[in-house]
Amino acid sequence: MPKKKMIQFAAVAVLLLLIIVTKFTGNRASFAPVAPWEEEADRIEINAPGKDPIVAVKKADGWLIGDKEYSADEGKITRMTDALNSLKVGQMVSREGELERYELEDADAITVAVYHAKDLLRSIRIGKEADKGSGCYITLAGREGIYLVEGALRSIFDVSLDELRNRQIFSFTSSDIISVGVTSAEARFSLRKSGEEQEAWQFSEAQQERVDQNKITDFISQLARINATAFLSPDTIGSEEEASWSLTFQSEKEEHSLRIYGKVEGNDNAYRCLADTNKEPFSINAYKAEQLMKPASWFISEEKPKEEGK
Repeated sequence: MPKKKMIQFAAVAVLLLLIIVTKFTGNRASFAPVAPWEEEADRIEINAPGKDPIVAVKKADGWLIGDKEYSADEGKITRMTDALNSLKVGQMVSREGELERYELEDADAITVAVYHAKDLLRSIRIGKEADKGSGCYITLAGREGIYLVEGALRSIFDVSLDELRNRQIFSFTSSDIISVGVTSAEARFSLRKSGEEQEAWQFSEAQQERVDQNKITDFISQLARINATAFLSPDTIGSEEEASWSLTFQSEKEEHSLRIYGKVEGNDNAYRCLADTNKEPFSINAYKAEQLMKPASWFISEEKPKEEGK
């Protein structure tokens, strides 16, 4: 076959190959990568279907959310800003307006915008998750087309305000606490840490019984770190209702209090609580509550003190 004919056939084969590739890849196309921003994000706005809009603002004391400026879960907010700042865009799947196909219409999409001061750093719409892998479909403000991105963006941003609140009620080390007072319907007593010879706990009142040091250590560790299982409406605890158990504890610098009421209605695995560190009622799990509702007799050591000289 003449060389000229071979070149013509080769050109036709390449053209056919390009047509086939274009047909099977549809509208997928290359694009410029999404560059991360360098500024510090200080505001996030989230609108998810079926949920109230969320605004998170960074202030001197950390991230705050909602009109009442609840303390936000810093870890979840950081995860959000990191996910937006490091978008891993895999491919453009459509140049045209196929919003319904990818669940990017208003009724289904999650919209997210992040700012530095008043400057918009990034704005995206999050559609449905990909059929395979952990990606999802998005649109980017300022760019045409629909993109497939890596990561579970949908699950990161499909949250309610309550889910973004900081659930940490107390966060101390056991060594921070030097005394604790307990009041219930049956008893009132207190324990304090003694620095005589070897640091140990003892009853503050006239009680002469020895304190079981292992039990008080376990009790203090339970009290020092408390997380809410849920936040409750203000009327969950009536203004006239008395706490079943009241606990106050003192550190070198401050005093804190926790009041435990009855169980949450319809939930035997949670108790209603109030604390000085939180504006509204919350619940803690039953196991945690039961570790804290201990009478004085529970702390008494069963060991008999050693007689001198023995």
